[in-house]
Amino acid sequence: MGPLPVNTLKGTLARKLRHLWSLLPTRQEQPMPRGWFTQHEIARLHAAGKASAEGLDEPSWRDLDLDACIDQAAGDCSVFGRQWLCARLRGCDLTDSSDLAQVTQLRGLVDDPGRSAAWRAATSGLRCAETEVAGTLFAPEPIALPHWVGLLWLVPMGFGLALALSVAGLYGPGGLLIVAALGVSAAVQIRLYGPSATWQKQKRAIRQLLASAMRMAELDGQPQRGQPADPGAEDPWPAPPLPDLGPLWAAFRPTWLERMAGLAEYADLILLSQYRRLAADIERLGRHRQALQQVFLALGQREANAWLACHLRASECFCWNQARDGLAGAWLTGMRNPLLARSKPVTLTLGDRGLFLTGKNGSGKSTLLRSLGLNLVLARALGVCMAEAASLPRALVQTSIRIEDSLALGRSLYVAELLRAAEMMARAGRAKACLVIFDEIFRGTNHLESVSAAAAVIRRLAAQATVVVSSHHVDLARLVEASAHPLVLDETPAGLRLLPGLLAETNGIDLLLRHGFDAELHATALGLHQELAQRVLGPLGAEPAPPR
Repeated sequence: MGPLPVNTLKGTLARKLRHLWSLLPTRQEQPMPRGWFTQHEIARLHAAGKASAEGLDEPSWRDLDLDACIDQAAGDCSVFGRQWLCARLRGCDLTDSSDLAQVTQLRGLVDDPGRSAAWRAATSGLRCAETEVAGTLFAPEPIALPHWVGLLWLVPMGFGLALALSVAGLYGPGGLLIVAALGVSAAVQIRLYGPSATWQKQKRAIRQLLASAMRMAELDGQPQRGQPADPGAEDPWPAPPLPDLGPLWAAFRPTWLERMAGLAEYADLILLSQYRRLAADIERLGRHRQALQQVFLALGQREANAWLACHLRASECFCWNQARDGLAGAWLTGMRNPLLARSKPVTLTLGDRGLFLTGKNGSGKSTLLRSLGLNLVLARALGVCMAEAASLPRALVQTSIRIEDSLALGRSLYVAELLRAAEMMARAGRAKACLVIFDEIFRGTNHLESVSAAAAVIRRLAAQATVVVSSHHVDLARLVEASAHPLVLDETPAGLRLLPGLLAETNGIDLLLRHGFDAELHATALGLHQELAQRVLGPLGAEPAPPR
């Protein structure tokens, strides 16, 4: 057998050295528990980008309980995947540029449980990150370091000179120099401890990101560690491409001191090693920021989709959305609320008008409105709906569901409702397609003014968007009949049905008997209701006057 080629020997030696390097003791990493990161931290990636024209605003996000949706669907996903999923659902420009690739990737993972499990395993190290880095990578706030950081090499030199003086027998000058060096070291650590500690956590998180990226590259057979990519290769699992990982790992891998925690602490005390590296690390971060952003988005998408695929396979019912151009004719068959384990299905179709929804108290009107908004957001962001079948467009969703007064801002409930309606009207005029949802519109004022103001707002909004509104004010339906088709939500043992028309039999007063009130009070309420109806609307059942 002839001698081995030089390249083979070099490759073998390099693998051996990397193996020995990996045996050095390192800090034991543990997965972070669920709930470790706040909702504000999870939204950091979205905050760093630009909201698209179809992006959700904060009131709609709260109304639709999308934080709870992420908690439910993301499983044990790390902060990287949760941040990507949050930004995707919100409509951030950092994630909304590859809709077809996103749907293709998610569908492939749902159909291939083995690949989904492999991706979750490859990205499991991301869960050990104890801090988020999206704010650092995508919306960097410059770390202002003092100008004297570049002179910190004088401190270890001072310790060395003090040692040399002591060896030479000059104990007095040597001792004074040691005291001076220790004083300077303490002052430097007090001044730079905060930014240095923050950066060390972020640097570990970046290493965990890069380590997971290299495992993912190995899993997919993609080039890494300096190997060039094949531009002609077809990727059956589309995702944002990974850059060359070799230079990134070389820039942020742990040094031999960092691998030996106890020694690193003494080195920081005497040599100020991590403080002297701080400026160089920040410079390397700026140089590699764009490549790190690509890795972040690619890994975040893959991890989020792997956990989403697991969630979808375990879901009671889901379907892939059949995309369409506009809201006219959009439909959902057997629609469910993704946040409810056993929600009752309902079939809904949007025609050339919006919907005016009535129903008895507790029949599920608010749940239906949230289900519609949630499914439209999921269809836009992920191409999936919690229904038996669906055909929905990419549209802006705006909601007015949980409007509250504010003592701090001095706003009454009605004023808060008006301000929210004005915000939605302004955005609806700029969107290609828009769905506006009102739950109990304008409940903060008297009946007559509520109906009049609501009718005017719905008529104006209907010229710009599709309006879906629920209200107990059945007389409002006739004022907006040209803008919203009236439907009654009816509960049956098989599920919910939407029937044409208005609610004929109310149950608001009958609920008094079910909640601790006696029959006499119930009868009094019925009598007062009859009297008020006659005064305001005339005889019960009479046709209201036509709108002027």
